[in-house]
Amino acid sequence: MNRQERRRLEKLRQKTLSPQDLKNPQAMLEKAFAHQQFEEYDTASGLYDQVIEIDPDNADAYHMRGAIAYAKEDYQTALEQISHAVQLNEQNPGYWTNLGNAMKELGQTEEAAKAYDNALALNPEFTVAAFNMGNLYREIDEHNEAIAAYQRALEVDANYAEAWLNLGTTYQAKGDQQNAETAYNRPIQLEPGYVDAHNNLGNLLIDLNRLDEADAAINQALSLAEDFPDAYYNQGKLAEAKGDKAAARAAYERAVSLDEEYEDAKKALAAL
Repeated sequence: MNRQERRRLEKLRQKTLSPQDLKNPQAMLEKAFAHQQFEEYDTASGLYDQVIEIDPDNADAYHMRGAIAYAKEDYQTALEQISHAVQLNEQNPGYWTNLGNAMKELGQTEEAAKAYDNALALNPEFTVAAFNMGNLYREIDEHNEAIAAYQRALEVDANYAEAWLNLGTTYQAKGDQQNAETAYNRPIQLEPGYVDAHNNLGNLLIDLNRLDEADAAINQALSLAEDFPDAYYNQGKLAEAKGDKAAARAAYERAVSLDEEYEDAKKALAAL
């Protein structure tokens, strides 16, 4: 959210709705969305409920109620609300995409892929749907399908930094280190402060035994985010590659101190 948009939403958030506004679904939707963006979910939900009372077929209200449920990690409710929005309006690619997101979280992989496909059928340039489809396939190790989805998003928006990052992650998981390196470098060019890209590049460079370059990339990540557990994990991995078990232990312990549920770091510590 840029500064101008934040000011606009803040103004809407503070606005007192007039009696006429309370009869106007669009006015209430706009105010509800402003509260939602500031994570004032109860207030936003109440307004969406009022919209549905006066306009029972308002697909946007159901969709946004689903978005709130998703944000609260209540994925079943999100699925139910967004499904109703889709029933009311099957022509909105955003509805289909968020329906796919809820299905994905519920483990409904095939249904989620179909929902993303429906979004892209409605709007072939809807990059969010292609990106989320890539994430779906990446998480179930369907590497070729994930790569195709990320590339589809990047064909529309070549500056989509997060798509480049996840494309690199997928190439690395597939064992294609050359394309992984190219993909990781692209978001760094686009956003020099992209912490995850520096860190992932460092991880890859360890695997390539280019340890000095890996050290520079990981240190860059830590200079940007000094409490980033993944970077400390990679620092430990790098120290192990250099044969420095004491430094590796210190780095892994730091990762665990920042994230007590960091299983990979715990396993690495136990293996030292």
